[in-house]
Amino acid sequence: MTPTYNIRLSSGRQRGAYRTSLIPLVCVATGALLLSNCTKSNQEFEDTDLGGPALSTPQSAALTEPSGLETASPTAVPVETDIGGETAGAFGTAKKPQPILTAFVGDVMFGRYDETGLVPNLTAYSSAFKWVKSFLVADLSVVNLETPLLWKPFSKCPWPPKLRFVAPPEAADGLVDAGFHVANLANNHVFDMRNKGVVETQEILRDKGLVVLGAPVQKGENPFIVSTVVVKGQKLALIPITTARNSLDGPTVPALPYTPKDEEVPGVLAPLIAKARASHDRVIVFAHWGPADEPTPRKARRDAARALIDLGADAVIGQGAHVLQGVEMYKQGIIAHSLGDFLFDVVWDERRLTGVLKLTFDPERKCPARVAFHPVVTVQTLEGIYPKPAKGILRKAVVQRLVALSKAMGTTWEEGEGGALVMKLPETCE
Repeated sequence: MTPTYNIRLSSGRQRGAYRTSLIPLVCVATGALLLSNCTKSNQEFEDTDLGGPALSTPQSAALTEPSGLETASPTAVPVETDIGGETAGAFGTAKKPQPILTAFVGDVMFGRYDETGLVPNLTAYSSAFKWVKSFLVADLSVVNLETPLLWKPFSKCPWPPKLRFVAPPEAADGLVDAGFHVANLANNHVFDMRNKGVVETQEILRDKGLVVLGAPVQKGENPFIVSTVVVKGQKLALIPITTARNSLDGPTVPALPYTPKDEEVPGVLAPLIAKARASHDRVIVFAHWGPADEPTPRKARRDAARALIDLGADAVIGQGAHVLQGVEMYKQGIIAHSLGDFLFDVVWDERRLTGVLKLTFDPERKCPARVAFHPVVTVQTLEGIYPKPAKGILRKAVVQRLVALSKAMGTTWEEGEGGALVMKLPETCE
């Protein structure tokens, strides 16, 4: 099943008016790859009975969509013709695709439980990204959300609280206010609030107009899904996967797009990339993988990322390592091995160094027309923890880290306008 979305954007987003800016249009099913080996966990707690409501709740439409290669009825979800004028509508003939700007960030965690109860990272969820909104302006902006959302979070965690993240619906308001369009859930915290969190996170995100990527599906269904997003006439395939999970397999555990080893990722995703490549302008893989806190990806993971480009992906966006790693141009594709933590409660040393990766895709070119990186640091303030534009010595730390780690991969960065770093693209880039 391939959820397809058409994006309507305006140059200036306002809270409240944004809810209609992402309209789910159609769901087209692709791929039939069922992974059964989902029995390992690298998290510090393991739930085998997640309890909570069944995943067939009416508001969780993505969990009850058909599988196979059939096309869902266009009346199954709201249908609206494109307002931006770039396509004729959900099923119409697209006009000439236009260049698009995409933005990607690393892991976002709004709060966690400890023995005393919920400990939020900041006092005002809805303005969590107020300092970096200008960096996130793009035609498509994607966040890796490592925080389950609940309509009414428990005052105290009803399960062992260690490493269980949670936030109220206002956190989704913060994502909307920042300009994010897509929230990726394929990571090792999606089950922190068990089935209740799986269901309510999707309800809340969709209620705010966000596209949900990588969500667990009903037991027995195929969790490996290509989500199609149409932006200014370009058709993008978004494919998420994680090699870390926080629940053992069990009779009530939903299926997650998961495989236990980094080196298995290309083989698992090969059928999806092949199908997507044949019918999309761009293919972007989101991989939540790799050991935490290592400055460079291990050989197996770097080889896997390159194999994804060989299979047809245009970009591989890595997350989960919790630190910023190098970005490389491989053949005609971009690999961001890890974008680090964009909002987290660890605000010291290299864990605070992060940024916004921005890729410009021109339909007339195979490789990105421009690759830019805006340095960011997470900082502790009187109001809580926020990502802020990196300045002074902290900017120097981000820049030196990215430049050095990327140089080891054959990639050169140069200073650009507005404080951004711009990748020097090779002459072979077409």
